[in-house]
Amino acid sequence: TRAGAAAVAAAARGPLEGLVLNAGCWPTTLRLTEDELEVALQTNHVAQHLLFRELAKTEESLTRVVSLSSSAHASTRKDALDLDDAKEWTARAFDPLENYSQTKLMNALLARELKNRHPSVDCVAAHPGVVDTGLFRDFDGLSFLERPPDPFGVLPDVDETLEALLKGASGALQVAMDSPLGSLAPFKKPRDAARDVAAGLLSPSVESGAYYSDGEPTEACAAGT
Repeated sequence: TRAGAAAVAAAARGPLEGLVLNAGCWPTTLRLTEDELEVALQTNHVAQHLLFRELAKTEESLTRVVSLSSSAHASTRKDALDLDDAKEWTARAFDPLENYSQTKLMNALLARELKNRHPSVDCVAAHPGVVDTGLFRDFDGLSFLERPPDPFGVLPDVDETLEALLKGASGALQVAMDSPLGSLAPFKKPRDAARDVAAGLLSPSVESGAYYSDGEPTEACAAGT
């Protein structure tokens, strides 16, 4: 990541004024990085914070940061950030949805913390929508989950319907991912999502530390405030 920070600064070809922290993954099985951290924890949060920290040391012109979060941050069943010990993540039972939701909660809280630590930098968290990217590349019919992923809170919480819901969610997601019908799939095109992210980066004024959804200021869940 330190080498990446140097590469980002060099690629800017001038003063670096804005930064979008948008690397992300949603692993479905427990995997570790070379640093012995869970891969989503390192990709979605640790590396992004380190990238900002390294750039902030040398790029005095950096005044705006967008941390890509997700509405999935509200799906964590703990209603709080679980990070007493990063390596403890490898010892607990692995839950793909809870794991991803926790990292997205970290992204929302990162914006708030950077506001306090770097008053000269406006930092916002942003949910770009459900986007047609490679985020779901590890999904395999959703059979790895004990319950269907429901970051938007639309599925009923009824145990006896779980199997039917699982099959329905699996089929819907697969159709959406494979659909040639474009706008009929429930995914945003990357360029549309990029416009919403750009709103956080380029708007004349933003509320530093705030959470934006689809380009508009939105209340984060209680754990994210």
